Amino acid sequence: MLTAGHRPIARLIAPRRGQRPIVEAPFARRRLALVAATTLLALSTTTGCGRIGDLRFTQDHRLDIVSPANLATVSLPVTVRWRVKDFTPEPPGRPVRADTGHFAVFVDRYPVPPGASLKEVVGQPSCEADPRCPSSDLLALQYNVYVTDRTEVRLPSVPAGALNSDAHYATVVLIDGSGHRIGDSFWNVSFSVSASGSGS
Repeated sequence: MLTAGHRPIARLIAPRRGQRPIVEAPFARRRLALVAATTLLALSTTTGCGRIGDLRFTQDHRLDIVSPANLATVSLPVTVRWRVKDFTPEPPGRPVRADTGHFAVFVDRYPVPPGASLKEVVGQPSCEADPRCPSSDLLALQYNVYVTDRTEVRLPSVPAGALNSDAHYATVVLIDGSGHRIGDSFWNVSFSVSASGSGS
């Protein structure tokens, strides 16, 4: 058994004949599996692909989430912060121009597909007919989607019971002036809420 201080972090599994010993980290195993499953599902959904083989695994370095650290344990409220380059943040409603727009942060839910409108989050005919829908307040309070032209959002709460008792994730995508998602790039971070934190 390998330990860090008094906390066990891994154990050595006896190998079968002809095999090498295996080191297993039981405490990290659940989180790693969660992050892997979340990433693959998000990729499949956000790119609009039905098969993993159809995905284009390319890197987009325009945005980098700096806080919280991935897999960190946080208390509520938590602020998600990021850095951005080669993209100019502007308030919603501005004319659509290349490399400008704002951000949408989806908490414990998948983003709208590339090119889709934020109206799809609401999914109601009344919203489709209303140019003012969806409002930022509606998206945040009812759908856990936060729209901003700043490089951070403050999450006062997280959905109760999402994924499991304490694990959550936030996904940032780019939105143009008309409220449509720009491209298929996304950036996400996984975190856990401490026992003192509370869900919505």
